Amino acid sequence: SNTTTVGIVLTPDWDLLEGMTGSVDYYHVQLSKAISTLSSTILLNDYFQNGASSVYAPFVVCCSAGTLSPGVTFLNVPELNLNRILTDGANFEFDYNDMPFVPDNMGTLSLRALGNWVDQLKTATLTSTVNSVDTSSQPRMNWSFTLTHLIGNFQTTLLATYKTPIKDSTTLTGLDQCGCAVGSAAYNTLAASGTSISRNIWPGPLYFDLSFAYDVYGRKDDKKLQLYVNINNVMNKQPPIIGSSLGGVVYDLIGRNFRTGVRFAF
Repeated sequence: SNTTTVGIVLTPDWDLLEGMTGSVDYYHVQLSKAISTLSSTILLNDYFQNGASSVYAPFVVCCSAGTLSPGVTFLNVPELNLNRILTDGANFEFDYNDMPFVPDNMGTLSLRALGNWVDQLKTATLTSTVNSVDTSSQPRMNWSFTLTHLIGNFQTTLLATYKTPIKDSTTLTGLDQCGCAVGSAAYNTLAASGTSISRNIWPGPLYFDLSFAYDVYGRKDDKKLQLYVNINNVMNKQPPIIGSSLGGVVYDLIGRNFRTGVRFAF
């Protein structure tokens, strides 16, 4: 594999920005001969289309020579160094600890932001190249923001997470991607094609989680007893109704939920 990374770190020393740091890191990774398992569906589709000339023909065992469907009796699906992977993007990190403009009697306030932007995530197989960016497995951008307030033994944390809009399919085109009026010639042509679906672009999820913690007992050597309450998906945001397995990967399917417990270290 070949990996290239370039980064920059900023730490301003101005009074109001004391405690602030920020960094940006760009990466470019190219991996050849990646280990992969052949998909039986892709293998058979290509074999039925191309017969003995298929690149996957050596992995298909038939009942008799020259027999295609339904004569396939065995598929060999080994793990091989088949694929090539190419990805590049950037990671972002921002920290603002103990914000100096907060009065001492109001405790301390800190902010942390983590982000990831992916330009491409391409996997090249023997027959095709798929870019997974903008899908549920790899949204183009992921962000998380954590705001923490600490006063005495009491801590409050607000977490916000966001992903950019995603595609249901990388091989099909949604009517929502047409950019044309319903009923227009372009719309009707796309709708009549065999590569269209009603909707392909789905909104990026934005969730807020809230947590409270109180140190009943604590020492400087990190031995403590802490009570906590967590509220996940505070706004009780409901997932969109999608006719695929996409929902559970990207969206919260539970809704607002509460957790409480005790942490201790001795």
